[in-house]
Amino acid sequence: MANLSYIDTVKSISTGWLFTKRDWLDKIDTITDKVVFSFLILAFVGSLSLIYFQGETKNSNEKAIGYVIFPIVILFGLYSLIRKTTENRLICIKTPFAGHRNKEFLLDFMRQNGYDFVRGSKEVIIADVEESISFNKIWKKTVTFIIADNKLYFNIVKKYPILNPPVLFTHLFLKRDLKKYFVNQALTK
Repeated sequence: MANLSYIDTVKSISTGWLFTKRDWLDKIDTITDKVVFSFLILAFVGSLSLIYFQGETKNSNEKAIGYVIFPIVILFGLYSLIRKTTENRLICIKTPFAGHRNKEFLLDFMRQNGYDFVRGSKEVIIADVEESISFNKIWKKTVTFIIADNKLYFNIVKKYPILNPPVLFTHLFLKRDLKKYFVNQALTK
């Protein structure tokens, strides 16, 4: 779990990447995930090339697997590898409000959408969201918000017991929901 004292907000905002102090287990997890996804990609590319260059396949099921399923698995592996490599990138949302108003609205958004407030300071809020398939908060996503004037930055990282897989699409949905929420707040205020 991220600790507020280890987040360098100035460096994070200026570079667009979340700078935190990471322990060696996080680094091993990142390396392991990258190796697994790279192996997955290489294995399926090799299998696809064997099917493609072999030429004749006797069974139409083999053709379907080779020409449809394998490319989908390869694309999934590539996307997962890219998302794991860029998991510390901050996503920026522009708002028409000052920093203290952004914080008030963000806390209201978190209450409405079931986020568990973990820690907070003047410019950083850390929240957890339990996965839908989780039991006893074993699988969760940690969302780190950095609040600035006219901007809100966030980052999502999955926290699982053994390996932390990449966040595939949740960041896109959260960005859309936050934009919609802040636009509605600007229209009503």
